[in-house]
Amino acid sequence: MCPQTLKTMNDRRHQVLVAVQQALLGEVSLRLRAVTVSYDATSIRLDCYHDGEITDEDREAMSCVETELMAVSPENHTITHKMNRKDYPGSIPKETTWAFFRKENHEKIHCSLAAKMGGNWSNAVANKKEYIECLQLAVEHLQKCSARHGKTLPVHESFQGHGVGRGR
Repeated sequence: MCPQTLKTMNDRRHQVLVAVQQALLGEVSLRLRAVTVSYDATSIRLDCYHDGEITDEDREAMSCVETELMAVSPENHTITHKMNRKDYPGSIPKETTWAFFRKENHEKIHCSLAAKMGGNWSNAVANKKEYIECLQLAVEHLQKCSARHGKTLPVHESFQGHGVGRGR
């Protein structure tokens, strides 16, 4: 890729992200978890991820964001948005460009699950699949990377030569 093409791509990225972030000012509700952006030379698409049921106010806010983007874009550009319900702690796609991502208390994952069963994570979820999904979410949020379950192995934890725990 030639340096001029790379500069043009970076300029477009910067232009799109600044425009989206400016359009979001005053339109972010407590339920909005993230806004991701995909774009090309003549279009911008927003994917908006909400925690809980998407309300009419949420739809109106994102319609205003879309309108703001139309106002600062050339007439031949296409601006679209999609509303997605993605309840916390469900993961937001990571292989995309984020324009907005709310700070989420990752301790909530541990606290809410552990509280269900007196601090024992393995009993805090309905089944093994849900347990693995919760662990995967915790790793993804804390390490800011994708996580994939490979296999389950027995674990024997010890401290100063004494067994302190067993699990999987």
